[in-house]
Amino acid sequence: MFTHYYFEGPEEEIFSLRTRLNDIFKSQSHPPSERDKELAALGFVRDDGSHDLVHILDALEGSKDIRHNGSVCGDISPDACRQLQDGKWSMAVNVDGGNYRDLWDLMLRKWAPNSCYYYLAYGDFRDGDAESNDVEHRYFSGDYAVRASLSKETPEELARIFSRHTLYQYSDSNIFSRDHDVYYSQWPREELYRELLALVPLPNISPDDLADVVASTIGLPLGNGGYHPPDPLSGTRTSSLFHSRFGRTSPKGATSLKGDNIMANICYTQYRFEGPEEEIRNIGNHFQKAFSLHSYDEADEETQRFVDREFYEQHLNNIIELLYPDCEYGWRGAIRGKITEESYKSLGDGQMVLSFEAESSYVPVNSLWNDALSQWAPNSRYYYYAEEMRLEWTNDVFRKYFPWDYAIFASIKKNIPQAIFDFLTKKAEYRKREDQYGYHVSYWTREEMREALLKLLPHPEWSTEDLIYVAKDELERFAEGDENLWIFMIPVRHRAEDAPGFFSREEEEPALSEEETD
Repeated sequence: MFTHYYFEGPEEEIFSLRTRLNDIFKSQSHPPSERDKELAALGFVRDDGSHDLVHILDALEGSKDIRHNGSVCGDISPDACRQLQDGKWSMAVNVDGGNYRDLWDLMLRKWAPNSCYYYLAYGDFRDGDAESNDVEHRYFSGDYAVRASLSKETPEELARIFSRHTLYQYSDSNIFSRDHDVYYSQWPREELYRELLALVPLPNISPDDLADVVASTIGLPLGNGGYHPPDPLSGTRTSSLFHSRFGRTSPKGATSLKGDNIMANICYTQYRFEGPEEEIRNIGNHFQKAFSLHSYDEADEETQRFVDREFYEQHLNNIIELLYPDCEYGWRGAIRGKITEESYKSLGDGQMVLSFEAESSYVPVNSLWNDALSQWAPNSRYYYYAEEMRLEWTNDVFRKYFPWDYAIFASIKKNIPQAIFDFLTKKAEYRKREDQYGYHVSYWTREEMREALLKLLPHPEWSTEDLIYVAKDELERFAEGDENLWIFMIPVRHRAEDAPGFFSREEEEPALSEEETD
């Protein structure tokens, strides 16, 4: 993660802060650890003069419970400070590692009590959210945050686009990658959308989906670090909307997400195999044949102790065995639920779809299904929707079978306000899988989400993105520290690189001469 800060306040406080911080940076003299030396030998230490936040925390005499595992990116130069029209001053500070608001709150209380700060925090690759508390757009006027890694091999057009609107830039290299420059920027919605459409002309999908498509299609040419999808930038309202509305206070301390009970490294994937009826029937019949290869009744007692009948007989390796009898390669996982006549649906014009769900380790087993289609249904295709460890993604870019933008997971073991209970359960299904506690899950389009949330947060003047962001933050804080309740709102990523027919899988090659053929 990366966060850009502006500290704002009276001249004497801002310049005093700059002096204090730079003095702390100068005084931090400690020999490198053995681990530091190992990382340096591998080329992983960025030579940008970064300063560990622990030294600031030590100078503040703050609790070690305050997050401090990041670093300030270099000394704070005079150019980082500027006078504002109202007579106040601001100071720009860049921090690598995340958003350390508790640390800065403590610092301002002790050293600059009449000052405040504004931030733009770039989310990590897992949560995909950028965050800002600058709701009045004093410093951060963009709607999206972009992180791009550009190398000499990056096409000029891409480098031109993604080096604009830069808030911070640094150069990096290590033994595993070519030299590259990393750019952090913010973009207005319409301008970014216009530039992305020029790269990938898909006017029929939303700006957020288009950002995912662009990240999927041009990520590698950008450089070693790739391209971080533009994250919707939302303003954080700190009024504790749900807490105040429903009479609940949030406990102090670290958030207890209780996410270890959700999809613990198991990826659950819904599939829709689509194509000519004879092919879809053929691949379904081959699945059934694979399931008959091993009878659960013939399994040894030790095996039966640890796996159920369905997992044993419908294991993915049984399909691999049928595809490639001599193959030693295997997957952990199985098709869940029986494939019956109800699993098939006619689409008309001789087309059919087969629906089923599979579980596997970490990711969908797309290579297996690609091989199965190649042998048993070469004119067919598949769409998937995958869930793993609070990640949601699909290759259904045009929302044919999986039109959702968000998923909500909730485990409710206590009485909660009726309005929140209804929101979490009314359109949800209840699941209880062998590796999980029971929970409710619901899937939402952006429009459905907005309509429902306006009943909880009556702010029609807010954009849909801001409304969803605030609700996500407030709902998760509402469940914070409560063992009887957890709630997660998760954005769905759309992966164009896996989308059937989205890109040609065959590259045109010039015909070979007779000599070359020989």
